[in-house]
Amino acid sequence: MKVNFIVVGGQKCGTTAVHKFMKHHPQVKTSNPKETDFFNYRHVYEKGFNYYHSHFGKDNSLKRSIKDWYRNVKFMESSPTYLTDEDITETAKRIYTYNPKIKLICLVRNPTDRAFSAWNMYRKRYFEKGDEWWFEWMKNKTGRKPLAISRTKKEYQDFNLYVENELAVINKNQKIACDIIKMGEYYKGIKIFQRFFGDNFLVIKNEDLKKNTSEKLIEIAEFFKIQSFDWERFHNVEIFKGNYIETMPVETEKMLNSLYSNANEELFKLTGISY
Repeated sequence: MKVNFIVVGGQKCGTTAVHKFMKHHPQVKTSNPKETDFFNYRHVYEKGFNYYHSHFGKDNSLKRSIKDWYRNVKFMESSPTYLTDEDITETAKRIYTYNPKIKLICLVRNPTDRAFSAWNMYRKRYFEKGDEWWFEWMKNKTGRKPLAISRTKKEYQDFNLYVENELAVINKNQKIACDIIKMGEYYKGIKIFQRFFGDNFLVIKNEDLKKNTSEKLIEIAEFFKIQSFDWERFHNVEIFKGNYIETMPVETEKMLNSLYSNANEELFKLTGISY
């Protein structure tokens, strides 16, 4: 078998929604878990392709031979870390070596909104799991505990302070836990994936997916070259709701909009998507 489709990012841009939607297509077999993080973390990659393929399993409800099943089913995983992790070029190279004909999707979102969404996610987990959860989470993903500055409780109560402290750390060329800024610089990863995969790399605007869900799912299905499907059933399905109590401070929104202006210009040059 070969995995046919990957959603490579970005974080908090709708990858979970696309993964859940595509899971309903009878021809698509999605990975479990959704995020394998196979190609970007060396200690995971070195486990080999049999380990990678074990995340997909076999649908025993299908009364076909294993050979027929693998021939008719398309395999898909969704790992947002592929787009913005430390060595994107190495990740893209590994994916290309594995399957040069693979089709990749990248979702992007207004980076300021994405940063606020990520903060809310990290905020929720901090108050549920404590201040060490991120370090343990990253250790499980990467194989080692990251060397990063810890966040404070005040930062999870004040989005503006959270952003200012992260920018100060970046300016010192240091790392901080639960970072959110670089994840919105989509163009860096997009440029690399476009170079490797050309027309087999599709960028989707999260806001378009949310507003015109069925139309965008049709576009994705056509890009994947899978059988027609009734995507209209998901027209009013709500997967995107964040349930955030906090609202973004106006001054922080302005600061982030200014911060991302150059990155947004580069994104437009590569994709025609404007923020």
